[in-house]
Amino acid sequence: YEHPLQESNMHLMLARPASTGVEPTINKPAASEQSTQDNRLSSSHFPQPSLSGLALPIKSSRTPHVVKVTQSKTIDTLLDPPPETKKSEDGRDQWPSRTAFLLASLGGAVGQGNIIRYPSQVFNNVGLQWFIPYLMAIFLLAIPTLILEVAIGQAYRGGAVAAYNNMNRRLRGVGLASIMVSSVVVVYFVIILVWIMTYFRHSFTSPLPWEGRTEEFYYTQVLRQVDPTPGVIGPNGVESFFDYNGMGLVGEAVGWSAFIWFCVYLCMFNGVGITGRAAYFTMALPIFMTIILLGRCCSLENAGRGIRLYFATWDSSSIASGQLWQTATGQVFFSTGVGFGYYIAYASYNSKWANAVQGQSSHACGFSSG
Repeated sequence: YEHPLQESNMHLMLARPASTGVEPTINKPAASEQSTQDNRLSSSHFPQPSLSGLALPIKSSRTPHVVKVTQSKTIDTLLDPPPETKKSEDGRDQWPSRTAFLLASLGGAVGQGNIIRYPSQVFNNVGLQWFIPYLMAIFLLAIPTLILEVAIGQAYRGGAVAAYNNMNRRLRGVGLASIMVSSVVVVYFVIILVWIMTYFRHSFTSPLPWEGRTEEFYYTQVLRQVDPTPGVIGPNGVESFFDYNGMGLVGEAVGWSAFIWFCVYLCMFNGVGITGRAAYFTMALPIFMTIILLGRCCSLENAGRGIRLYFATWDSSSIASGQLWQTATGQVFFSTGVGFGYYIAYASYNSKWANAVQGQSSHACGFSSG
C-alpha cells in the first residue's frame, strides 16, 4: 500500500539532468485519480490544528484586521508547573540565591537553642565570668568548625555521610554520628514545639489558665499526667508494681505533632528551591518573636535587677570550676549548630567554588551571641 502523497513526493524529488537538457518524463495522474487523491486528503483524514493562541489574518477588500483566539489566563496560571530548581555545574540542585543559603544557615543559630536553652544556662551561671569561656569557645571552636563544615559540603558535594565518605571511607562513622545526634535533637525539639502550640492555643483566653498555677497547668493540661498507683512490697517480696492507670495518647499533642511534621515536610519536599523560600519566613519569625520577648521582659518589674545580674556581676570563684567551662562549651554547639551535620548538607547545594568563609562566621556567631 502506497500513501497518496508518496507518488507526488517522488515527482518533486526528480532532478533535472545536467548533461542532457532533456526534460524527465512525469506520469501525471488522470482527472479521476486526482479527484480520488483529493478526497483522501480531505479534513476527515487529518485533524484540524487548534486555533488557541494563534493570530489568524482575515483578508478583506476593506480594512484588514486580525482575529486572536486566547485562553483563560487564570487556568493557565493554575496549571503552570513550579519553577525549576537551579542547577550547579555538576548537575546538583542549587540554592535560589546566596541570601537563601545564609538565612537557612542562620536558622541553626536562631532558634530554641538560643531562645529557650541559652537563658537557662545563663541563669545558672550569672555574671560576666560566663562570657569568658563562652566567647573563647565561639572563636576557637565554633567559627573554625563552621567554616570547615561549609568547605567540606561544597567540596565533596553531599550530606554528612556522603561528604565524609568521599574524604575517606573510614570517616563515614563521623557522618553517621552527626545524623544520629540530629535525629535525637529534632525529635525532642518537635515535642517542645507541641507544648508551645498548646500554650499558644490557651493564650487566647482571659485570664490566662496557668495564672497562679503554672506547675499544675503544665502537668495536668499540657502533659496530662495521671497519678500512679503505688506498688506494694510484702513480707515475701514485691506484691505489685507502680501502675499508671489512664495513660494514653493525648489527642491535642498528637494533632499538633502531625501539624508540625507536615510543616517540616512542606519546607523540604521540593528540594532547596522551596527550602530557600521558606527560610525567609522561618528566619523572620524567630527574630520578630525574640524582639517582642525581649521588650516584654525588659518592661517587667525588677527587670533592671536581672540586667545587672547579667552584665554587672562578677564571680571569680566560678572561673576555676570545670562546670562553667563545660556548660559554656556545650551551649556553643546549640547556639551555632555546628556538629549536627546540616551545615555540610546546606553547603553542598552551593556552587562548588563559592566563598566558604564570607558571611558565615559573622552571621552565625552574631546571632548566637545575641
